[in-house]
Amino acid sequence: MEEVVGLVLLAGELLLTYGAEMYRVEETIEVMGKAAGFAQVEVFATPPTGLFLSLHTPEGGCIPACAASAKYAIICPLFAKLMP
Repeated sequence: MEEVVGLVLLAGELLLTYGAEMYRVEETIEVMGKAAGFAQVEVFATPPTGLFLSLHTPEGGCIPACAASAKYAIICPLFAKLMP
């Protein structure tokens, strides 16, 4: 699962980096996550800071993940602490 999460984050980062619209970034990540077998995918993309994900497994678990630009990298550990 960790490899899939990394791949989904990378795809989102690349889309953000090269100027894709926010709806397209979020939609692409949702499609990739559901195709990988996650029951629910929640995405929030922001242009200057990065990408926040919650990937819900069919068993009921939740995998929080985020990708941030170097300037905002401090928010990733803080985000992970907020997730149950």
